[in-house]
Amino acid sequence: MRIVAIDQPTIVPNATGGRPVEKVAASVIGWVGGGVQPASRRKHAMFGDGAPIWRFKDELEVSDDAIAARDATVGTFLIEVFPALSLPSFEPAFCRRLGRPRYNPKGRRFSLGDWQRVALCGRATASAYRVAGAEEWLEARSMLVSPRKTDQDQLDAMLCALIAVVWISGDRSRSIQIGDQQSGYMVALASSAIRDRLTASARRHGVPIDGIAAASR
Repeated sequence: MRIVAIDQPTIVPNATGGRPVEKVAASVIGWVGGGVQPASRRKHAMFGDGAPIWRFKDELEVSDDAIAARDATVGTFLIEVFPALSLPSFEPAFCRRLGRPRYNPKGRRFSLGDWQRVALCGRATASAYRVAGAEEWLEARSMLVSPRKTDQDQLDAMLCALIAVVWISGDRSRSIQIGDQQSGYMVALASSAIRDRLTASARRHGVPIDGIAAASR
């Protein structure tokens, strides 16, 4: 079985506006001081009929069923993950109002301390789940003194992989799926505090959590 975790919308049926899942994610992202970019087919370069993401999916012949991926032994699965939504659960210090880490080297308020904390909280998760090679890689990234944007892209890719590892592990309490395969979904880490916030928002917007419809919860 193979699982590909990508920090990009992978299901975008809506012609305009945003997906329901993005409204739910915003309940956390906005609280910590960030923003959620709405995805729609109107953004032709990223989500139009000829966009690279659809060719990528077709060539890989992937399944979008993140729930099934947890117990699968064969097949290739593509899941949309959201590192920014996961960071308050990777690191409790980020789980507060306006607490998002400033670890983008191109950002006006870049913080080397935040960069180090993001790399080290990823290392802690890699260690806890015994991800071969990841702990050492993240340790090395934490020691960079002048990271570049490409370094952040690589760090985010590692966070995506770690989210997938936690998702398919037996520890079902640490991660969450918001949304569904029809309107779009995201998988993220979720501490109890973040899960409560996401679940409350999902109820307001009628969005499924972990494959369970709002009316059934």
